[in-house]
Parts: sequence; structure tokens; C-alpha cells
Amino acid sequence: MKPVHVFNVIPSLPPALEGLRQLAYNLRWAWNHDTIELFRRLDTDLWNPPGTTPCSCWGLSTRSNWSRGQG
Repeated sequence: MKPVHVFNVIPSLPPALEGLRQLAYNLRWAWNHDTIELFRRLDTDLWNPPGTTPCSCWGLSTRSNWSRGQG
């Protein structure tokens, strides 16, 4: 059965964190330990590899967690 609708949800990031979008869509995060740690610090509870990506965390994270990365 074909899906009736397909939705692509793109989270709105705070302006101070918009640069993270470029890192998230670049596969560099997958092997660069500093970048992995950066995303892990934004939401430790959601970052639980394997299978976790920065984009999947954004969809589940709260804005209060994002505010930690703006400092």
C-alpha cells in the first residue's frame, strides 16, 4: 500500500545554532569524535548510538535542551 502523504519535518533551530545544520547534513559527524561529542552534549538522553543521527535528535529534543548549546 502506498502512503497517502509523506511529510518531511525540518526543525527550526535557534539562530545561534543554525550552523549545526550544516554539520548534521555532512557525514563528517559520523567519524569525527569532536563533532559527535558536540551533538551528544546538546541532548545526552537522546544521543544513544547506534542509529542515532543529529537530525533524528532534533525531531525529539526540546528547545530547552538546545539553549545549552547557545552559550
